[in-house]
Amino acid sequence: MSNIVVIDGCNVACGPGGKKPGDARNILSATEKFLQKGYSVIIFLAQHWYLNRHDPEKSIANKPLLDDLPDDVSLSIVPSRSDDDLFFIKYAMENNAFLLSNDGLKSHEERFEGQELLDFQKY
Repeated sequence: MSNIVVIDGCNVACGPGGKKPGDARNILSATEKFLQKGYSVIIFLAQHWYLNRHDPEKSIANKPLLDDLPDDVSLSIVPSRSDDDLFFIKYAMENNAFLLSNDGLKSHEERFEGQELLDFQKY
């Protein structure tokens, strides 16, 4: 594994209770733990959770906390109508990164074949 941690922002934001759209504090809590251990972190978050212009109540709580992240943290906003899971899965696999998510991601297994499937199953 590399020294990169990929965070499934939508899933981690929801925390143990699973209440959508979650809270940025949950993401930052996980991020801080990995930064303390010397990892770089990239957070993937669906655009409609980061900022929902049609219904602001459906935007992530405490969003301003994500606007001023430390240098070792990147925030990748996944475009609307895109599969955010596929973005962070591919990134983690291509960069041999550790993936943090509360989702088992089993529904994505059928997207891969051969060595890619074996690599995916490691996660």
